[in-house]
Amino acid sequence: MIYNLIETLLKEKTGLHSASIGSESIKTNIKRRMEICSIFEVSDYYALLNQSQDELQLLINETMVPETWFFRDDIPFNFLKSFINNQWLPTKGKKRLRILNIPCATGEEPYSVAMILLECGMKAQQFSIDAVDINTWVLDYAEKGSYSQHSFRGNVINQYQHYFTKKQGRYQLNDTVKKAVSFNYGNVLDDGFIMKSGAYDIVFCRNLLIYFDDETKKKVARHLCQLLIDKGVLFVGYADVSALANQLFTPVSYPRAFAFYKQEPIKLKSVTSAIQQYPPRRLCKNSFESLRKDEVLLQTKKTDDADVFDDREVMERIQKLADQGELHEAKMLCQKFLEKNSVSISAHYLMGVILDVQGEWDKAHDLFCKTLYLNPKHYEALTYLAIYAERRGDSTAAKVYRSRAARIAEQKASLIL
Repeated sequence: MIYNLIETLLKEKTGLHSASIGSESIKTNIKRRMEICSIFEVSDYYALLNQSQDELQLLINETMVPETWFFRDDIPFNFLKSFINNQWLPTKGKKRLRILNIPCATGEEPYSVAMILLECGMKAQQFSIDAVDINTWVLDYAEKGSYSQHSFRGNVINQYQHYFTKKQGRYQLNDTVKKAVSFNYGNVLDDGFIMKSGAYDIVFCRNLLIYFDDETKKKVARHLCQLLIDKGVLFVGYADVSALANQLFTPVSYPRAFAFYKQEPIKLKSVTSAIQQYPPRRLCKNSFESLRKDEVLLQTKKTDDADVFDDREVMERIQKLADQGELHEAKMLCQKFLEKNSVSISAHYLMGVILDVQGEWDKAHDLFCKTLYLNPKHYEALTYLAIYAERRGDSTAAKVYRSRAARIAEQKASLIL
């Protein structure tokens, strides 16, 4: 079908996996553009897209419409403030801080970052924020710095009202904040963008990877790694964590910040020698003796790359519900699935993530332990358990978890180089 060809064209340009937003949604956007262009046959519109980069960009603008607001998810911003006050200013305060926000959408996130830095006492000349997006419409909107009530949640507008002036029912950012952010068109998939951007101290790339297929996620993760200086900080969405498994990142010691330090390069060993030197060990062994028979079954059926007990469609549905903030529905569906699939690695991990976001950390910890029992090489479970160990003050256990996670990342990285 012609619609499928247009989906392919969009994927080549943006990386968008049609399943992430639904083919019907894309089809609706195509029909809207056809109506505006007075085109009645989809084959004619497809021909136009191949001839006109301007029309292709307008379809991208129609399709890539983000939902965002100021200080979305406050915990990452709390960590940013802590990082600036306790790590950056005391040691690197004289250096100009470089931050990248991609995708920046309509600007609420990069402006939020700017306000945090100003609240930390930094002057505008001490930092630069590059805000990048592939949607030209949102860039034009963001540069104006004028927002409706819809861009705020909770008490944010009262807390940061000194940065805004209310005019005719809208909130206009002051020039200090506006001038702190530079908006530019760019595509994180583009190798040229990586080459000309240089390395940043901090990168915000939240809630983007969920729109890509696995191969595209891997490519973007590699690009994000290249965009960061060694020991730089990467902020992602909680659903994006798994895409970092093939890269050398270490989670920060700040629960639910979903932030990672880029590790310094590690000299890679052969996978065989690494496995021989560090044979997989089972954690939480005594807690899950009842799963021993299931584990034997797993050893005969599972592979390193897939959980044979998982229904891929159900897993994707659970993750999509969670990504959309429908945590209760995601939790119920995951519980129902686990009742019939008690050795599902992915379901245990997803349930752990959901409970972590809901603040049920003890239950989440148990589920990550189960995940690791079923798959001792589960990178994401190891990173969460390292965070929990540090929260308990158990630095020894945290070090063990981080070391194991680093070895797994090293092994996987060697396979894709």
